[in-house]
Amino acid sequence: MKKRLPHRSWNLIATIFLFFAVVGKAELVAPGMARIHVLQELGEPASAMSRGGIEVLAYRNGAKITLVDGLVTEAVGLPPPSDRENAAETKIAAQPVISAEEQAIIAAEEAALSQQGAEQQVRIEQILSELENRHSNPRANLAPPKFNLVTFLAGFLINTIVTLLAVKLTSKYWGYEILWGSIAIVAIVDNAVRTAVSMGGKLLLGMPTVFYADEAISAIVMVMLVRKMSTSQSLNQAIQITMTTKVFTIVAGSFFVTMFLQLFS
Repeated sequence: MKKRLPHRSWNLIATIFLFFAVVGKAELVAPGMARIHVLQELGEPASAMSRGGIEVLAYRNGAKITLVDGLVTEAVGLPPPSDRENAAETKIAAQPVISAEEQAIIAAEEAALSQQGAEQQVRIEQILSELENRHSNPRANLAPPKFNLVTFLAGFLINTIVTLLAVKLTSKYWGYEILWGSIAIVAIVDNAVRTAVSMGGKLLLGMPTVFYADEAISAIVMVMLVRKMSTSQSLNQAIQITMTTKVFTIVAGSFFVTMFLQLFS
């Protein structure tokens, strides 16, 4: 015959299993647990105080965990398992729910940002393409504008009139007399020399500017013309008239160019 355990033995075994089940469930933080496991179970503490090998972790719910050399020796104020489960469920339930309208707004904003990013990407690619074209074919991109005969003749006429008036005014200022016919010849030749030097620099040397070489060469020619066509034929007189005329035409020309750009820009 099989022997049956006494009724008290069954009660003792059931009590032991119940005890370990309750303790295992209730004690999430137990003595001997490492500090890293405490943080995994309870999270970061509100404050931590340490002295020597002893450390006390304090939480906002009133729990205090004492550790010695990184191991738990005492846990006070922990809520029972039921409270922790209810708090977790409340935390999950408290998460905000996004409505359909809010989802549509978020989707529209994301689409707008995506489209804006695509447009910026296309713009950047166009700029890079233009830079590559300029680098691969600099002559075509830096080519001078086409010659316009009407613009050329208009500019030549305006420069001639300005130079003519400048020569007349400067000759009066210095007290010398030059006939209008002679002044017209001086103005025309001066502009012709400047134009020839500028065009020669652009066509032969590929230079957009000749750094006032046109003014210097035309000034030498003007000195010789003014000396020959004035009544006194004085070299000092010709130099004075020429230098004053050049200063006036440069200043006046800069002024007229600035006004022209402001009117037609």
